[in-house]
Parts: sequence; structure tokens; C-alpha cells
Amino acid sequence: MGGPVRIPSLYRSTRSQGVILARGSGLAATIVEARVQETSIEGPLPGRWQRLALDQVNQQFSVQLPVVAGRFYRVEIKSTNTLGKPQSFTIQHVGVGEVFVIAGQSNSTNYGEIPHTTQTGMVTTFSGTEWSLANDPNPAYRDNSSKGSFIPSLGDALYRRYHVTIGIPSVGHGSTSGLLWAEKVSQYLDTSLC
Repeated sequence: MGGPVRIPSLYRSTRSQGVILARGSGLAATIVEARVQETSIEGPLPGRWQRLALDQVNQQFSVQLPVVAGRFYRVEIKSTNTLGKPQSFTIQHVGVGEVFVIAGQSNSTNYGEIPHTTQTGMVTTFSGTEWSLANDPNPAYRDNSSKGSFIPSLGDALYRRYHVTIGIPSVGHGSTSGLLWAEKVSQYLDTSLC
């Protein structure tokens, strides 16, 4: 495949169901297929290959793969070119559960005294380019903080409550003014409620 395949940590659409959205491009592909592997909370997934619609002009593909919410899955995508040569790509740890965005000052980034790790292994965070387990220091790419955070512990508590994977990206930035955040929230509320 010529271009990147993008799959985010996803929120569920119902209490027990979710959809994995995958899109990308295949260089000179004639066929693109995808499947989801691993075991859901309801048991093993069938793991059948699903043929994807492929735009032959720009080589773009997109797919929605329904899954049971609650666990991490492995998504496999394979393409076959005009010579019949297959190429495959695997994305590990695709979570389907809940996503909570954290914003604010240093308390929302890695300025805590003690680094933490996720005990459940079901909590992820976002670096701005990719999802990873939410072990400290979390990828606070905006302010380069490198100590501990509350994100692993909060995520573990949320996982124990909801029994689904938890994604917690932080868009906070240390040493910003609390007044700045208050003004931005007020502006948002004023424009979104009109």
C-alpha cells in the first residue's frame, strides 16, 4: 500500500457495539481487503476478510468494520496489485470504547510528581500522530512535560466502571493562564449556543 492507513481509537456507537473506520490508499492495487482479529468480550471474532470498495482513479479505500465494544483488536489490511502480488499492513491495539479529551494547564499534562502506568492495560492516549498505552510520561507533545499524570489512574477507573477501552488524549499546555482557558470556553459557549 502506498499511503498511510489511519485508524483512531474509537468510541462505541451503542453500549455494546462499535465500528472501526479505516481509510487509506493502495498503490496500483486491484483488490483491497480487511479483517479484524482478536477476541471480543463475547468471544472470538470470525476474522473473515472483507473486500473493500476501491476508487481506481485515486486508489483510495474506506471501510467500516462493525465490532463488539470493549477490547483492543488487530486490524489487517491487504492489497493485491495488477501483477497479483499481495502486500499487507497490520494495525495493533485498535480500541473501541470511550474517548475523553483532557484540556487545561499543567495538571492536564505531565507535571505530576509521580509517574504512573495503566494497571488494566486498557487505557490509551494520543501523541498528535498516534495512539499508545497511557503510561507516563504521556505524549504531551505541546509542552514537552515529562513527569507524571493522572491519566493512567483515571483511565483505569473508567475502564473498571464501563468495561470498555478508554482513550484519553490531552490537549493541555503547562504554564498557560487559567483566564485564557476561561475566555476560550466562554467564547465557545457563546457561539455554540446561538
